[in-house]
Amino acid sequence: MWLIVHIIIIVTLSIREALRPRRDPSSRIAWILFIAALPYMGALAYLMLGEVRPSGFRQKELGTTVQDLNQQQDEASINDLAAPAFAIAKSISGFIPVGGNTGQLLDDSNATIEALVA
Repeated sequence: MWLIVHIIIIVTLSIREALRPRRDPSSRIAWILFIAALPYMGALAYLMLGEVRPSGFRQKELGTTVQDLNQQQDEASINDLAAPAFAIAKSISGFIPVGGNTGQLLDDSNATIEALVA
């Protein structure tokens, strides 16, 4: 009984992974082997980590939430020099830049690590 369930899970998820668009073939093979090699745990890991795109409902819900948040906040005044960077960030995240944040450029990687740890 458990063997039949496991085989059905492996076949179903393997077909799903093999037919996924925009995924590297080596990544597809790795996921299929991972699903088949680890009974149930491989399938659970695939469902948690392998499906990176949210469903259509979740994408629509996220878009509505981002629009609501953007309407509730006033867009910050942006320096002309930094405007292209903020435009790229907005196109990636969907969020408008808001005020109240600061940034600091540090000299080297050691100073950056010290600032992060502090």
